[in-house]
Amino acid sequence: MSWDALPISDSLGKIRKPPTEEIVTLRELRALLEATSAPIAYCGYEPSGEAHLGHWSSIKKLIDFSEAGFKVKVLLADYHAYLNRKGSLEWIRKVAEYFKHCVIAIGGNPNKIEFILGSSFQLEDEYMADVLRMSLETSIPRARRSMDVIGRDMAHAKVSQILYPLMQVEDIKWLDVDLAFGDTAQRKVHMLARELLPKLGFKKPVAVHHALIIGLHGGKMGKSIPESYIAVHDSPDAIRKNIHGAYCPPKTIQNNPILQWCKFLVFPNMNQAFEIERPKIYGGRMKFTDYTSLERDYQSGKIHPLDLKNAVANFFIEILRPVRTYFESRKELLDCLDAS
Repeated sequence: MSWDALPISDSLGKIRKPPTEEIVTLRELRALLEATSAPIAYCGYEPSGEAHLGHWSSIKKLIDFSEAGFKVKVLLADYHAYLNRKGSLEWIRKVAEYFKHCVIAIGGNPNKIEFILGSSFQLEDEYMADVLRMSLETSIPRARRSMDVIGRDMAHAKVSQILYPLMQVEDIKWLDVDLAFGDTAQRKVHMLARELLPKLGFKKPVAVHHALIIGLHGGKMGKSIPESYIAVHDSPDAIRKNIHGAYCPPKTIQNNPILQWCKFLVFPNMNQAFEIERPKIYGGRMKFTDYTSLERDYQSGKIHPLDLKNAVANFFIEILRPVRTYFESRKELLDCLDAS
């Protein structure tokens, strides 16, 4: 459907649906949709390891942006990953190619999504001049705070990690972005962009943030924490094993990764009711069409943690099937992961 044919109310609905948690600001987003025929939305990714369900969540939202009429730009941020101490540039660029194919495998149409390697423009004179100008406007504590969640080993931060957020702000200007998208870990950088870019004569970007997906042990999700995540091309056995080992205390909602995944990953991507199989002695099969009902029944003890884990594992085994199939004929793309 073309942009002109899609009502603004439908566009807002696609953008606001979970896992979206915040829009800064909704008024500005409405004005953008009303005034711009093909607004540009962007998201940047550090190519530094396996694409996991946190990435899957944001990529599905990028597809929502595309369907809502946005032109989507995906920044494969190789220099950012390098400055954040994630590995050699040679290896990072191999992972960038792998990550591009992850986006396509998840459903990103390469005819509608533009993939851009950060190093293709980030050493341009104008780019670096803007970064230096912004460095005069930004305190070291402010730049450091913006990296609190996304930076590696910030207790021993390097100068490179202070440059990182200023470069991310300049990416928004360079790519002519109307809307910056990321998880809530990106919020401080996006707020810095909204403050600094008007000083460079550029528009203030709308910022949209989705929930930060927690790891299977209840903390941060990432490759540095073994078995904290599901990779988008994991085998059914690996999916089931990792989910079975997840933290999921009975009747407990807070910091429960399996329930959080249900809220932000499962229910927004269902085509039919979410089914939980239980032994007949305990009531048999349960069906849910909304997360609130699932949470209520789990908290009351009607749902056993293992039954919920089995249902969640079955969901991801099925919904990630096209990604596994995509990489079965492109296994060479996975070779770079062995060196991570």
